[in-house]
Amino acid sequence: MRNLWGSVVNGIGLYRGERVTSEPEGCQRWRMLMSAKKDVSYQRPVVVGFDGPTPVYNVALGFVVGMYGHRGCPGDDVQEGSFEPVVHT
Repeated sequence: MRNLWGSVVNGIGLYRGERVTSEPEGCQRWRMLMSAKKDVSYQRPVVVGFDGPTPVYNVALGFVVGMYGHRGCPGDDVQEGSFEPVVHT
């Protein structure tokens, strides 16, 4: 992806994070990850509060969106419409 798409990726990640954290039945919340310096999401906003495999399980939604964006770059074999379920999930 070109650099200018970074803002779009971050915007979609923040939008999805707001949707996740605003669910009334969930206990997810935003957190700035500062505890694990070796974590790929160190010093980034992440969503926490999931029943994950570890107590510090977190999701950096901007990374997820960016990963799928890179998969859609020219030359990659990506099925059309494969990104929509990621956004809705």
